[in-house]
Amino acid sequence: MQVNLIEILNVVLALFLLVVAISRNSGGLLTAFFAYGSLYFLYSAIPLIMGAPLDDISAMHVVGVGGGVLVKLSTIIFLLVMFVALGIRAIRFIEIDQRLQLYFGVVMAIVFMGYLNNLRIGDWLQLQNVVGVEGMLALVLLGYMGLRGDMHGWNIKRAHLYVINGVLVIAVSVAFYEVFSQRAWAGTVPSSGIVVHRASRASSIFFNPNLYAFWSSLIFLGCAYGMHEYAKYRKSMFFGMSMASIGIYFSGARSASFLLLGVLFFCAVLIKGGSKRLRWIPLITMPLIFLMIYSVARGILACSLNNYEGWHSIAVLGERFAATPINMLQYILSKLPSIPAYQGIKDAFPVPPEVGIVQSIEGRFMVDKGDSAFVALFTDTGLFGLTAMLWLWGTLFVWGMRTYMKKPDASNVYSCAILLYCFLVGLAMRFQVFPVWLLIGVSLAPCMVIWRKSAQ
Repeated sequence: MQVNLIEILNVVLALFLLVVAISRNSGGLLTAFFAYGSLYFLYSAIPLIMGAPLDDISAMHVVGVGGGVLVKLSTIIFLLVMFVALGIRAIRFIEIDQRLQLYFGVVMAIVFMGYLNNLRIGDWLQLQNVVGVEGMLALVLLGYMGLRGDMHGWNIKRAHLYVINGVLVIAVSVAFYEVFSQRAWAGTVPSSGIVVHRASRASSIFFNPNLYAFWSSLIFLGCAYGMHEYAKYRKSMFFGMSMASIGIYFSGARSASFLLLGVLFFCAVLIKGGSKRLRWIPLITMPLIFLMIYSVARGILACSLNNYEGWHSIAVLGERFAATPINMLQYILSKLPSIPAYQGIKDAFPVPPEVGIVQSIEGRFMVDKGDSAFVALFTDTGLFGLTAMLWLWGTLFVWGMRTYMKKPDASNVYSCAILLYCFLVGLAMRFQVFPVWLLIGVSLAPCMVIWRKSAQ
């Protein structure tokens, strides 16, 4: 494997986080996990900004899941050391919720046995997928045990918000540069299908646009929860939601954006008590940000021909989002049987569904090649492994909703929303891939702590 010198930045990041977090409590360790998952591909922005050939940038992103030899080595060492440190803290509270530990242990054992039963000799991707699933489950359990036993938990400070918003600003700046300069490796075309009008989709500091949108969505949900929970930091939380919305726009990720909107509607409806206006602010923030960006781009295009391709690329992303509901409806209608009961509806939308939406939906569920985490899980571990994971997700969601029924506040609603969003994202992308499983693991652990504390 070739050593890329800019990957030294990843080594520096891993060492810095290890030094800073290794002696901290479980909350500090989970924060370091999330920080590494968020920044481990940051080095890829350097050749982009320095004007490297687009082919070189594309090659870096295609192999970005694993990175080069330095990234692989630093990542493995970082994860091993951090898991050991978190395990040492968690094992002190092993008497806590032993039934839950049994649940996770059984699911992890079934997934592993499913892997052995469906083992494909020499298939390293299968092994990586299973390791990702097992790592995610272990991180959720150990993080929960550590946070549950740690009385200090996660204390939000203003400095933390400055760091998060700073990373968001950097990510959005890189994303804007990618899209405006047409130097992104991923792209899309308008509904017209004219390839010459291809628009870039930003990956920012991540290896693909969908991961960037997923990360931004998690930040958005965290800030939306913070709007309710931390009144003195409300402006910072709103700024974080706005930056995350801009990032999702530049990513062009339809699945992440519409799933997030659905989950935010779920939150707005279920939250009881508090300000009625506040509960709807997160739901309307992202669409308004999208509309604002699109309007600015179209307004500049109408007034001037300067930088036409850059502003047109930004506008096309907005049209991509706006066309999605119609494209989805056309796709659904195209799958309805040709019987008289449905013919009137199908005649109202005679245009066939866009090729891109067909590929996006059906391509995710192709066996061996699909992006859906659950399809990959079935391929790698069989029916038993898939069933065990679905059972665990369902058990956690029932636990969360039961807690909500007893205490319908923002913390219980948003913890259920994060769980639901992570599950739904599994339909569209593989949570087996690093750092998706890492980000999910860190996100779910505090949700479970919220449910347990609310039940006390």
